[in-house]
Amino acid sequence: MADSTDIDELREAARHRGLKLVKSRKRTPGSDDYGRFGLTDAQGKALFGFGKDGLTATADDIAAYLRGQAATAWGASIRRRSIRRTG
Repeated sequence: MADSTDIDELREAARHRGLKLVKSRKRTPGSDDYGRFGLTDAQGKALFGFGKDGLTATADDIAAYLRGQAATAWGASIRRRSIRRTG
């Protein structure tokens, strides 16, 4: 696989955020969504990487999405903390 991100690390990062990593079941390179991924919430609702014809995200796309989600949560946490100190 050309993507630099380890799949087990992605699965763990998704689980840590209450999400589930979905990996394509296709095993033939070049077929449909081979090597593609998606993320669902705890109830199985598609959140990211799902298209009309199957999974659309690469491992790097998933990693970037999870990093963005972590940065957003971290920033919100910092803002809440600074509001409490000043208020």
